[in-house]
Amino acid sequence: MKYRRDIPKQSRFSPNLGKVVYALLIGGPVLNVHSLLDALPSFIQLALIALLGIGLLRILIRFKRWNDEMIHLNKFVRATLTLVAVVLLENFCTWATSASDARKYDYEPLQDNVELATLWVFSKSPLLRTIIMGWRVDMHWLLYSFVCLCISVAWDAVPYSGFGIGARFMDTIAWSHLIRTFAFMITILPNPRPGCYKANFPPVPSSIWEFIKIGFGAKRGSGCNDLVISGHGVVYAVVPLALQTFYRHHGATAIAWAAVIKLCIQETVDKTHYSVDMFLAVVIAGLVWHWRQDVYSASATWKTRQSQSADPVPKGLVALVIGILIVVFIGVKGVKNKMIASKPVQMRCIPRHSRGVLRQQRRSAIKTTALMVPDAYGYVMGSIGVAALVVQWMSVKVALARRTYGVSYPAMMAEGDDEGSKTFNCIQRSHQNTLETLPTAVALQMLMGLKFPITAACMGFVWSLGRIAYALGYSTGDPAKRTPGSAVSGIIYLALIVGTFVAGYQTVF
Repeated sequence: MKYRRDIPKQSRFSPNLGKVVYALLIGGPVLNVHSLLDALPSFIQLALIALLGIGLLRILIRFKRWNDEMIHLNKFVRATLTLVAVVLLENFCTWATSASDARKYDYEPLQDNVELATLWVFSKSPLLRTIIMGWRVDMHWLLYSFVCLCISVAWDAVPYSGFGIGARFMDTIAWSHLIRTFAFMITILPNPRPGCYKANFPPVPSSIWEFIKIGFGAKRGSGCNDLVISGHGVVYAVVPLALQTFYRHHGATAIAWAAVIKLCIQETVDKTHYSVDMFLAVVIAGLVWHWRQDVYSASATWKTRQSQSADPVPKGLVALVIGILIVVFIGVKGVKNKMIASKPVQMRCIPRHSRGVLRQQRRSAIKTTALMVPDAYGYVMGSIGVAALVVQWMSVKVALARRTYGVSYPAMMAEGDDEGSKTFNCIQRSHQNTLETLPTAVALQMLMGLKFPITAACMGFVWSLGRIAYALGYSTGDPAKRTPGSAVSGIIYLALIVGTFVAGYQTVF
């Protein structure tokens, strides 16, 4: 590995991150990890997610350089919001451009010489086709590698800021998508797939408000005109650019670029994009990446610190990030459940005069079964039982502490400033604080469990683990040691509140 002279000696690049990139881009696709995980029961998947979440929370709590990270938080938020605004604009412009295409119902795709040459090579060498197309790497694995690059700052694997790297990543994608929006609006080129518009878009409405509503009402994907610059290609290219800039491991960067080339070939052969779209995506992403280096440059390494003490943990930020992840997970799971439950009913054999009655019966059935106890609700009951056992265990600890420190009933707290009185008061307070939050936590879990039983049960178990850690830390007599357990249970408590709102919304709407 090659080191830069302007980077302090104590802030070298760790080779372990390169091994992680190899594992993600080679090992994961070869072992087909996504399919293996999909085959697992849902409760095991959620348990794995919970364990990863707890591990991530532990890393965030122990991270020492929060002050260095928070300097770049505003850049990251601005870049993320800019990307969201650009994607909304692009979504509408995709619809508007496809709808304005005079040949949208009758067009011939352009000739793609790279596609023809690739298919000819594959026909002459089936082994080469198997090697290239059999490599199951996709955009997910590249994004996993980028996320690992960002969070590797927690182990000092790279001397940079995770928020700073993320800000430049988001900023580059936002500007590249803005450029591509103008590009595909200037000149309308035919889509690689015939019949795209009829299969994916409604007829153009006469009302301007209906036109706008369609444009902003649903995600329009890649549109039905050629978008000139591939959006996926931009994301593909930015990952190796980030590795090349902020982690100088030639092997990891090379395998990332190999994944980009493979994905460009695949999208061309699958007729998702023309080869020129993929080529321009890589070129534009590289140019924008270097143009926007002022957002966060390779020279912005961490400065040497005089003190080795840890910076205070921004608990609000940690809670917000985990809460957003939980809401996204619940939302995706809810969408899947709705898709399964909303299969169309065949009405061809039903008399026309009976269809209105059937619709009314279906509406009534939906209303009466919306709050039925799901099959997996037993997991929720089990997690509530665990919470009850935890509270009972704390009660026993208080009783034993009364005997140890000589605190008789009905005194609630021990009087005095000695260590024994302080320790007893900490033990009593841990029990009392848990009792204060237990009723609401159980009620939220029961309500959320009516819609998301497995997720609510997992949150309940994690909440109980957090309260155990809280009690054990508090019982030492040092109130500061209750913080990790308090953070875990507090974040889960907020997630239960959000999850209950989401469950209520999905029940009504």
